[in-house]
Amino acid sequence: MDTKREEFLRRNRVDLNVANFMNKENKERYTEPDKKIPKRRNTKGKRNYNRIKAVIAASVILFGGMGAYSEYKENQKQNIPVELQTALKNGETLETLGIDESTYEDIQKFNLMDIENLSDEELKDMIKDSKNIQFEIVKDKLSEIYNVDESEISIIPEGAVLSDGEVSQEAAVKVGEEIVTTDISTEVKEMFQNCEDANINYRKVNDEDEYNKEDTIKALKDDKKTINQMAAKKITKTKDGRLEANIMTVGEIAEKQQEGMER
Repeated sequence: MDTKREEFLRRNRVDLNVANFMNKENKERYTEPDKKIPKRRNTKGKRNYNRIKAVIAASVILFGGMGAYSEYKENQKQNIPVELQTALKNGETLETLGIDESTYEDIQKFNLMDIENLSDEELKDMIKDSKNIQFEIVKDKLSEIYNVDESEISIIPEGAVLSDGEVSQEAAVKVGEEIVTTDISTEVKEMFQNCEDANINYRKVNDEDEYNKEDTIKALKDDKKTINQMAAKKITKTKDGRLEANIMTVGEIAEKQQEGMER
């Protein structure tokens, strides 16, 4: 072995036998043509293939899910109750809907109000009008069913606080002092609850600590849609005395229009 190399290895504390063995191995690896060097297995292509499969699977799930979501949203849209003017344009009348003409005029005035540009006092007055109109709509419909004046009708939403401080356990309709039914469908109960919510909003805006102009404007915008949808619903009574709602939807209107075009 070269003297200088030996001196270098000793100085760096490298075992001479190990160094010689490594040197021999390196020479054999690169100088023996017949010795086959094991090749590393190429897994890159497989990894890429698996990655592509994963991307494709994710795309199917994503776009399939988007398609299902779009279908769900479309179904939701088709089930939206129509508003009063749409119902009147599609065969209904104030009489068939059980709406008094004076109530209809109140609804029209309410629809024309420019909510965004009202003063605080005007907003509070409009909240009161909203409450009154919603009660009028329901009472008009029920007075037709029970053949009494609307002044005799009282509605009790489920969970409402009664005059004696008790909380009602179920929705009910009273004519005079008599409860005439508690057998009420979910849709009609929702109409009663809308009236109760309007009552709560009325109390809130008249409380200086709770009044908020932005919240009041939002509530009135929501009330416009609620009022017009409530007015377009029919309340009917079954032979058993159960109150049910007949609700015309956007999808039904579209079907009727399609049928008319095909004739």
